[in-house]
Amino acid sequence: MFVFGCMSLGGGPYIADSFSTRFPGFVSFVCMILISPLGLLVCLECFGVREKRKIWVLVVSAVSAAVFVSGSVLLLNGVPLPRVFIMVYTLLLGTFVTVVIREWKELIPFRDMTRGLFKFSLILFLDILLIVAMLVSQIFQLHYVLCILWTVQVLSIYGIVLIVFHTPETFRLIGDEANRIRYERVTLNKEKVDSSMETLDRLMRQERLFRRPSLCLEELAKRCSLTPHELSELLNLHMGQSFRTYLNGLRIDYARMLLSEQPDTPIIDIIYDCGFNSKSVFNAAFRASCGKTPSEWRKACLRTSDSESEE
Repeated sequence: MFVFGCMSLGGGPYIADSFSTRFPGFVSFVCMILISPLGLLVCLECFGVREKRKIWVLVVSAVSAAVFVSGSVLLLNGVPLPRVFIMVYTLLLGTFVTVVIREWKELIPFRDMTRGLFKFSLILFLDILLIVAMLVSQIFQLHYVLCILWTVQVLSIYGIVLIVFHTPETFRLIGDEANRIRYERVTLNKEKVDSSMETLDRLMRQERLFRRPSLCLEELAKRCSLTPHELSELLNLHMGQSFRTYLNGLRIDYARMLLSEQPDTPIIDIIYDCGFNSKSVFNAAFRASCGKTPSEWRKACLRTSDSESEE
């Protein structure tokens, strides 16, 4: 939000003064560079992309840093700021066009998309057209046109940011829709599914890999000799659970066992022993699964044990 606010405050005076005010223009220049990696993260979240996400972000961040350094050098050497902005528009255009081409290849035909995913794809496509129009306006110095386009761009970004803050589940649902389309195009055969299920069960139930707080989809997929996409398919399509739901379920089951078998162990120790690194997250997940708080569950177990002993 801070980045977009600075971009708005800097861009307004810069455009109003016919692109001659250098400091506000430079603020907008920096903020627009940051939009590229930040926008990429939002797009990957909405398209449900997990595989190679870190590589994508690192590459775009490195390119963004290179554009910032080269742009700053050009400004110090007297190159007009409007010309430097052309580099930024090119960066943004390259980032979002790459995302669209890569993801639409997996998600088309559009008739398979649900309404939420289709709307997000349409917004992204319109944003790309908007960036192209801004690039052309910048090249030909169409100041009034660029002012209008800038206003529309800022408003659209603020709209997306407000959705992220107020209804973050919207983007999660869109991502789930994208993953559903991918998983329907099955890549694992029955033999691979059976062997992978056995490996997953051994790692998670016998070796209790879920107790590692840092365990992520990519790491577990590697241990199962699967790609992150294949593991997601295995969990979602064949087990009916997302990775996070599956992982938390195992942790909660283990916590219930410890709460009943170790009545004197502090609950906070059990939380960390199960793999959670946040008390609030554990309490929320436990209550959602069991309908009780951990303390209430332990007391119920103790009452049951006492009654059985009396009998």
